[in-house]
Amino acid sequence: MSEIAKEIEGRSALSLGDVQSVLSNLMEVMPIFLKLGQSIKLEGFGTFRVTVSSDGTATPDELNAHHIKGVKLVFLPSVELKHNLDDISFEIVQ
Repeated sequence: MSEIAKEIEGRSALSLGDVQSVLSNLMEVMPIFLKLGQSIKLEGFGTFRVTVSSDGTATPDELNAHHIKGVKLVFLPSVELKHNLDDISFEIVQ
């Protein structure tokens, strides 16, 4: 996070401490909203959401916490972010 904070500081009027504080607070607040089942949309960046996988049941009423197999954090990048990555190139390193 330090390198990102320094890069943001160099592009804004915020101090390094201000940027680090905002990023730190974002990391503390995001889980609160995600645990409430809310998606987090950061304009121009993307959307974070939680998905749950479970064993199937015959009826919805039978489903309970014991059926949950896993929880994942999913990130869907915004169109703007995807567009900014269009010119990425790769090379094979041997």
